Amino acid sequence: MSYITGPCLIKRGGITIYTESGLKDSLKTKLGDVKSDLHGGKIDQYMISRMVTLSAKPVDAIANLAAYFGLGLADIGSSIFTAEIVPLSLASVAIAVGGSATVTTTEPHNLGPVGSALGVTLAGVAATVPSVNGAQVATITSETAFTIPVNVTTAATVNTGTCTPVSVPLQIVSKNEQAIYTYERSGILKAPGVHLGASKGFFAGDMQWAVLGSVTKQPTDEDYWRSAIAAAFADSVFDETKIRRYRYTAAYGNDAAFAAISAQGGFDIAIDYTTEEIPDDNVGVGDVILTALAASVKFTPSNLTTAQVDALVNLQGASALQPGDSVAGDGGKALVISGSDAATGFTATLNGVGFHDDELNYAAGKLRFGEVAGISKRTWTGGAPNSLFTFEITGND
Repeated sequence: MSYITGPCLIKRGGITIYTESGLKDSLKTKLGDVKSDLHGGKIDQYMISRMVTLSAKPVDAIANLAAYFGLGLADIGSSIFTAEIVPLSLASVAIAVGGSATVTTTEPHNLGPVGSALGVTLAGVAATVPSVNGAQVATITSETAFTIPVNVTTAATVNTGTCTPVSVPLQIVSKNEQAIYTYERSGILKAPGVHLGASKGFFAGDMQWAVLGSVTKQPTDEDYWRSAIAAAFADSVFDETKIRRYRYTAAYGNDAAFAAISAQGGFDIAIDYTTEEIPDDNVGVGDVILTALAASVKFTPSNLTTAQVDALVNLQGASALQPGDSVAGDGGKALVISGSDAATGFTATLNGVGFHDDELNYAAGKLRFGEVAGISKRTWTGGAPNSLFTFEITGND
């Protein structure tokens, strides 16, 4: 009997993601029941839809944060599978040899390993005969080149055109199997939590990616869900210097009383995505749409007074929070949480924050205050949405 085990790397959008305790690849099938009252109820089940969910807790490196928090307010209403796509600039489209024209990108395309294929759309490519603009199937030949099945007899004008992939591939690079498994169509389903403190790591909990079948293939194709390519395992980008822990303080608005809040166990930030599946009777789940984005924070204050915490949550007095009131009021207060050492640092800013919950402890050996919880409010300026949060790395990326 042979047992398969061993670690992997995740590669997505040109970023290598390391995991703290491995990656879980879960296929979830939604089933429907066939029933017959005469024969005791349920007599069969049928498949309604399928989705693969990948989940992992990232290694606590403060770097490449767009790979973990790639969806923003501008992506609400968009597909999670296309929201992160950025068109690639092309350097050249060569005359075809044997019926396959070679397309070269100006920078690494990150479309997949050599030998894999996926759908792309070319646009603005000038002078080729015949035209190569439109939907194409790209077969990867190097990190900056791929071929398309077009017999080009006149090459393109140099440095014209763009390539837009139809989806964002996710690669699982298996060390023990010496193989690359590529899901052609992936999207961020859940962002990891962030912990800002000296006693724990930067990431709090798993992040998740959703995976659907290829948009250019049929379910009966061998690589509709994922393809596998044998490849020697190699890694050269791990950087332990980006795994850092800082001592953080927070400033809330412009109030001097809250200019340097410290926390007993650090600050925990959650960036929550709400998504909606789009059903399609032919493929099950046709798409997943980002429908909402929210930011929240929790911490246990260690240097505030009872009166200050009461003021923070607007418990009583002239500014008391009453039924129907916005928790964040006019949304003008930002919570800025910063930490640094002699060389590097990290700052998280949550905009329009209001606090709504707290706890008090009356006991020997315990701090008076328990956890305080706050949420960010959406605001607009001139009809344009303002940022809900920002993460800034200094000297470490």
